[in-house]
Amino acid sequence: MNIPTTKFFDARRYCLKKNADLVTISSAEENTFVLNLAHIRAPDKYYLWIGLHGDSRNRFRWLADGTSASDGKTFSNWKAGEPNGGSVENCGHMLLMKDQDHGKWNDLPCDTPNKPIFACERILI
Repeated sequence: MNIPTTKFFDARRYCLKKNADLVTISSAEENTFVLNLAHIRAPDKYYLWIGLHGDSRNRFRWLADGTSASDGKTFSNWKAGEPNGGSVENCGHMLLMKDQDHGKWNDLPCDTPNKPIFACERILI
């Protein structure tokens, strides 16, 4: 997990340079793990980029492997009513604030001024 805050594609470039990618979350347990890690490493931050990218029809895929996060067949943890950004909000992040949406996913513009932190994940083969 990296602490500097940045735009989505800058965060992804950083991960790729480390032979990793933005984190893919495939279960409720992994979602909780990433959420807890974010709170330990950056307790004052509200947003965490995850490896989700979408299109203008709000279809989101995990960048690392192209798996859908919008088809209802795989784990997802979208906040109610999300994703909803169409062609404006195409980058996925996890909400870190401690409220009812804690740990839920949302879509934001990829260059949002909120500058989320980010988590990289390296798959070992």
